[in-house]
Amino acid sequence: MSSIAAVVFVICLLCYILLKIFTAYADYVDSIMAIPVVQLPLLNLSTHPFDLLLAGIGVRMMQLARTNKPFQALLVDRNFVMQIASLDGIARNFTIANGQVTMASGHAAKADFTLRFRDGNQAIKILTQGKPAAFMVGMQDGSVQMEGDFSLLMWFNQASKMIVPKIPKPVLDKAKPVIAHAKKLHSRIRRRT
Repeated sequence: MSSIAAVVFVICLLCYILLKIFTAYADYVDSIMAIPVVQLPLLNLSTHPFDLLLAGIGVRMMQLARTNKPFQALLVDRNFVMQIASLDGIARNFTIANGQVTMASGHAAKADFTLRFRDGNQAIKILTQGKPAAFMVGMQDGSVQMEGDFSLLMWFNQASKMIVPKIPKPVLDKAKPVIAHAKKLHSRIRRRT
């Protein structure tokens, strides 16, 4: 792995872990969404939280394709393009082919399966919950749309169980004071507004 790829990997993984920690507290999702969005052209990435989450998912799937036997078993004889997008313009597509995972920013020319959310805020809430019931509610109210081969949704459901990295207890223990501080700041900001 080149040094640039290693830096991109670390940035995306850290963003994904931070998003996972902070979205555990539903009150903070709206605050996270208030972060100014800036395009990072060298990385083909924006600072939009949904784009960061999708990039983190993609980088993690690429890592698992190289290092995790159960994930590699999911890739055997699979060749497809899956796209995850929101109606507010964020999209990433993931190509699974020859036992490898690649990703690209934007809409795919031809996706075999598309998972589309009403907006990035809702996408983060649903994807970080990891509950199939949340998808069902979204499908019923029309805020989650799916197109293409629905069996690939089942594949993504199996893959997503391996995507979230196991965060070591010492790291979680160090994150607790940061989360407590963030809660205090959030309550101060809410009182001022």
